[in-house]
Amino acid sequence: MNPVTFRRRIKPAEMLNFVAINLRQNRGFYKCNGMKARFHANFKKCYKNLRPSEREKFNERFKMFMQDPFLPLLNNHALYGKYAGCRSINITGDIRAIYQLCGIDTAYFIAIDSHSNLYS
Repeated sequence: MNPVTFRRRIKPAEMLNFVAINLRQNRGFYKCNGMKARFHANFKKCYKNLRPSEREKFNERFKMFMQDPFLPLLNNHALYGKYAGCRSINITGDIRAIYQLCGIDTAYFIAIDSHSNLYS
């Protein structure tokens, strides 16, 4: 999951059903306010398996994340063990999105699922 070796082209924002204003895709990155985000194939696969309400909630939280990754509402925190070196944000009470920071302005989203599925 090394972001440097990730070479697959990101599909357009419509694939993730984004209705975000101020989000622009440029060379496989989603950009907003200097922050960039990229999605791993596993993340996209898990995203498709979410319920529509959970997808909508992710889109809302993703917009917040792009504005300010450390908003208290996101409960952004470092992980250890299986996901050492990654960080997690809360999407709903049970849904978490895991990402890895690549530099100071790029987030590489790795997985999204329920707490129990991710950490068991």
